Amino acid sequence: MSDRAQRPSRNGAAVLHWQGRITLNPEILVGKPCIKDTRIAVEFVIELLADGWTCEQILESRDGCARSHSAQPDPPLSSP
Repeated sequence: MSDRAQRPSRNGAAVLHWQGRITLNPEILVGKPCIKDTRIAVEFVIELLADGWTCEQILESRDGCARSHSAQPDPPLSSP
C-alpha cells in the first residue's frame, strides 16, 4: 500500500479504500456495484444500513459474505 493510501483524511477520519472491495461487471446484476466475490449489490447494503441494520447483522444474514468483505475492522481478540 502506498504512503498516500495510509494517510487519514484532512479531518482525521480514516480513508476507506473501496476499490478492492467493490466490483463492477456488466454480467453480474446488470453492472450494479457489488461486494467483491458476491452478488450482493452495494445499494442493497446501504438500504439495510439506512434501515438500522448493523454490519454484524448483515454479515450473519448473507451467505457468502464474510468479515473480509466488510469495511469494519476485525474485533479485538479477548485476552485469556
